[in-house]
Amino acid sequence: MASDIIPGGPVHYSRLKKMRLSAAHYLDHEEPATPSKGKGSALHSVCLGGKRVLVYEDGRRAGKRWDEFRAVNDGALILSPKEAGDVVGMRKSIEAHPEAMRLLDGIRETLIEWEFAGRKCAGTPDVVHLQLAGCRGKVVVELKTSKTAAPWSFPWEAKRYGYYGQCDWYGNGVERTMAYAPGEVSDHFIVTVESTKPWPVT
Repeated sequence: MASDIIPGGPVHYSRLKKMRLSAAHYLDHEEPATPSKGKGSALHSVCLGGKRVLVYEDGRRAGKRWDEFRAVNDGALILSPKEAGDVVGMRKSIEAHPEAMRLLDGIRETLIEWEFAGRKCAGTPDVVHLQLAGCRGKVVVELKTSKTAAPWSFPWEAKRYGYYGQCDWYGNGVERTMAYAPGEVSDHFIVTVESTKPWPVT
């Protein structure tokens, strides 16, 4: 019975986090596109690698011209000039932050697969370090955009969006996957940058 309603394929955290709301939300999982998610995805691509990032400068995202541009650039992340300006600003802020760059300089955007509680699982941690100065084990790092990077406010954002669970999920995967040598994850870091000017980094 359960196998008839639980989606097939490996479990991914992007869907699993919907269980915080209900099983119905998990089964009805959708990730609607929003400008903030678009900027976050674009920042990942320009900092860690991934999809092509393009700027659409011809105004409103509707009509024949927009449809043609999107069709020719299928699979690319398409930003408005304003969104692109924020992505460039965020990237420059990160590049000017030595500790952020140290944390993000590891094994980037690599799919891992593992098994947990009898289920196949998969995920793509932003960055994994097998060794990092000052840490005794493996390290998992996530790059996030946020409305606030203030140390006293961001923990509430992390709780709201399930980032702590995501870090633990990837930590479990990094420890169990056959892609890396055995060893525990001793530390988790989140590098966060505000998505609007002046783009501070924590």
